[in-house]
Amino acid sequence: MMLSFSRVLAFAAFLVLPPGQGAAGPNLFAQAEKVPPYEERLLRLSEIIGSLHFLTLLCHPEQGQAWHDKMVQLLEAEATTLLRRAKLIERFNSGFSGFQTSYRTCTPSATTALERYVGEAQVIVQNLTSDFSG
Repeated sequence: MMLSFSRVLAFAAFLVLPPGQGAAGPNLFAQAEKVPPYEERLLRLSEIIGSLHFLTLLCHPEQGQAWHDKMVQLLEAEATTLLRRAKLIERFNSGFSGFQTSYRTCTPSATTALERYVGEAQVIVQNLTSDFSG
């Protein structure tokens, strides 16, 4: 199954122009952003989610926007400033586009990548939960 350019473009527009950036959204004028100790892991997780979103659309389109929805949840929880939001989205888009340049159809290697990335995402989430919860 090949993704149409218009479908990819619509998805990209959704990420670039998200709703709800009013007064309750991230602070545009935040001075010095305090970077949490788990920032690199969170950025990696964002990249993995972007990869999983593309690979799932390619290999399991019936699952729809599940990974995109997880990214939206991550942004709602962690994007405390527009700069941080932009970094997380950039990594998501990087993961998405990285596989988009390599795969046009679902192949055995795409399925293997999907499985490996799910495993890596689970490890990151488990480690974040055990290291920083409570």
